[in-house]
Amino acid sequence: MKKVMVSGYESELYNDYLQGWTKKRFKSCAEHGSPRVETVWMNYSTARQMTIYDMAEVVG
Repeated sequence: MKKVMVSGYESELYNDYLQGWTKKRFKSCAEHGSPRVETVWMNYSTARQMTIYDMAEVVG
C-alpha cells in the first residue's frame, strides 16, 4: 500500500471521505500572518518515530 498524505483545512468532505485515516492538526499562518489551523490526513500510522538506528535502512 502506498502512503498518502492530504493537507488542507478542516472539512466535512475530507472527514467523511477519509474516515479511518490518521488526522493531525497544527497551528500555522495564512496570508498576512492570519492564524489558521491546518489539518493533514494520512492513510498510515504515525505512532513510530524514526531513530538513528533506522538510518542504515534509509541510506542502504
